[in-house]
Amino acid sequence: MFRNREILIFLIFVTFLTKLGNRLAIAENVSRKFSVGCNVGYTTFRMEAFNDYIDEWYVGFVGMPMEHIKGGIAFSGEVKYHLVSNPKIYLMCSGGYISDKTSGSTLFDSIDKVNIELHASAIPILLTGLYILPAGKLNIHLGGGIGCYLSKVKIEFKWQAIPEANTETKWDGSQIGFHGLGGVEYYITKRVSLSGNLMYRLAKINKLKDENGKTVKVGLDQKILKLDFSGLEIKGGVNLYF
Repeated sequence: MFRNREILIFLIFVTFLTKLGNRLAIAENVSRKFSVGCNVGYTTFRMEAFNDYIDEWYVGFVGMPMEHIKGGIAFSGEVKYHLVSNPKIYLMCSGGYISDKTSGSTLFDSIDKVNIELHASAIPILLTGLYILPAGKLNIHLGGGIGCYLSKVKIEFKWQAIPEANTETKWDGSQIGFHGLGGVEYYITKRVSLSGNLMYRLAKINKLKDENGKTVKVGLDQKILKLDFSGLEIKGGVNLYF
């Protein structure tokens, strides 16, 4: 249900931008061939299966629940190149970082406290086509594309009384994903702009590898552990054109 609501929000936003762009569209006489930009924002994740795993081992281990992985901060840098003038189309290459973490603690032998930290993250490397609706200083853009998601999970056990007993587990994986986006861009000057984007992505990591290269399986039934970074992302940023 939550995923359907996110998709609906994204489709309504894109429809609104399309209608607004068609109403405001005007000819543009400024040549902007190439740009670089950076963005920051927040993203949601679809981590039900992974959170079930957290509940299974942590509750059994500690006897109380740990907070779930739901979403977190998102960073990205991008490069855009003007491919076609009529219609106005840009090709955008971008790389970023998305992550969330959770933590908990327990006592062993009623003496030593152990802090447990779990961190899930991904590096998206995206290729996006953008269709631009010029409207003077305020441009509207719609697009979509494909990307590779390089993911990592890190679990740390930190013993307060016995630091030398600390342990760390790392798993990683990668998968191809897809995304669509819509947004606006306001030109402060001819070469500098501020932008805002709403993106929905499909990015499910179907398997993870441990440090020995083995597929990570969890639970009594040894299910393959999966991560789902699919979700809605909202970001704002600044762009410099050349």
